[in-house]
This record gives sequence, C-alpha cells and structure tokens, in this order.
Amino acid sequence: MLDPLPFNPSPRTRSPFLNRKNAQVLKQLAPYKNLVVATGGGAVLRPTNWGYMHSGVVAWLNGPTDLLAKRVAKDGVAKRPLLAAAPGSPEAEAAKGAASEEERLVIVAKARLERLLQERTQFYENADLRISLEGYGLDAEG
Repeated sequence: MLDPLPFNPSPRTRSPFLNRKNAQVLKQLAPYKNLVVATGGGAVLRPTNWGYMHSGVVAWLNGPTDLLAKRVAKDGVAKRPLLAAAPGSPEAEAAKGAASEEERLVIVAKARLERLLQERTQFYENADLRISLEGYGLDAEG
C-alpha cells in the first residue's frame, strides 16, 4: 500500500518530496508486469529509479519545446513549479511583451523546458524507446 500524499506540500519542498515519492512508487511497482507507469520528468535523474524502470520497457515521449510549452500553457503551470518563472527572472523579463497571458506562459515554459531538456536529455536517452509526440493529439489538428 502506498503512503498517502499530504494535501499540499509547500513549493519549497515539493520537488524533493515528489522525487522521494517517485522512487517509492517505482520501487513498489517494479515487480508488477503489464503496467504503464507515467513518471514525472525528474524521475530519470535518480539512478535508482532506472533500475526500477528497466524492470520493464522505458519509453521517452519526446516533443519539440514549442509543442510542450503550448501544452503546458494550456493546462497552466500551477502544478508544475519548475516551469513557473520567478518575478524578475530572465524568463519573466523575456515574456513581458506577450500579447496574452497564454502567450506569456508559452514563452516562459519554452525557456524553462529548454533548460530542463538540456540538463535531462542525457538521462532520457537511456530509454528503450523514443516516441515523438509531434503531429499527435489535439495540437495536430490546429
């Protein structure tokens, strides 16, 4: 049985907390077969997690940062603290001239995603499969 998540960890402790929870859940699910487990993007940063994930097939769902940023902006960044821009940050400054709030979110999310992908791609490349998201989903229609 998984330990219940606290209602709302603070933004300061959210990432370390979620990293620990990711590892705990992956460890508990590793023995099971015929499952699909969607992890957060940071799960790949812990070598221990790779051991758990490679008990099955690991797929990297990859997409261009423009596409990913539009998807994130559409959903909002409230649940994705690593993609929010702090006031006065280079991302926030770059987005000042945006015509709309959604456009501002896209600019900020794209810049943050590019940085995260630069840091994480070397880990994502350990996946067994690489699947491009480009041209799929609702964004393919418009």
